Amino acid sequence: MQKKEDRSFSMTCLVLLCLLGFLALTGFLFYKANYGTDVSWVSLFFEQKVKKDKFKLEGVSLGMTPEMVRRLHSNLILTDRGDGEKKGTYVSEKGGAFTTLFLDADGGRKAYRMQFVQAYKSLTENEIIGRLSKGYGIPATSSCLRRAVRRILECRYSWLVSGGVSLNALIRERRDGYGAVRTEFTLNAVDTNLEGKKKRRQQKQRARPPVSSADKRSPPAASGPGEREEGLTF
Repeated sequence: MQKKEDRSFSMTCLVLLCLLGFLALTGFLFYKANYGTDVSWVSLFFEQKVKKDKFKLEGVSLGMTPEMVRRLHSNLILTDRGDGEKKGTYVSEKGGAFTTLFLDADGGRKAYRMQFVQAYKSLTENEIIGRLSKGYGIPATSSCLRRAVRRILECRYSWLVSGGVSLNALIRERRDGYGAVRTEFTLNAVDTNLEGKKKRRQQKQRARPPVSSADKRSPPAASGPGEREEGLTF
């Protein structure tokens, strides 16, 4: 009759074999899904200890004024969006296309949204995400979809970095029949603090009572010296 110790040992071995088999299957499926790209196996199984930096891209950070951005990129073009905001566009010396939205806040106009778009012929999706992770840590969320027919790998990542900045990255890696890579990279950055002020301002504007037709037809009579009409604000 088999002893309890032998049965316990056999059960432990069975659990270990199942665990090893599961890890091997996971590694195989991951390799198949990322075939043709360099895989950082260390970052896959071990969390990198990274000091999260304040967001800055080619010298520009959120919270800057249009004048500050123009000192760095003299080709900045400002246009009025019609809602009290300004939109700034420029192409950097490295070829990246920038779109920045400026909001009136805290007594000045400040950048609260930024979009960066660029295509690379030498960088892969894995290399781009590696560089971002070095500055901002492992992404809070990530998802990838490979479309085998068109040889496209589409990945989305997000971070919440210091200063209340939210980052969202979209990376599309295309490979032709000869293995050549073209990677399209889009990065959106939002200052959540400034955007929160914008939303609160919009809510206050919606909460204001509409002006009645009677008020429009009959303007208030002029006040005498030293008098003030109730309800008027200055």
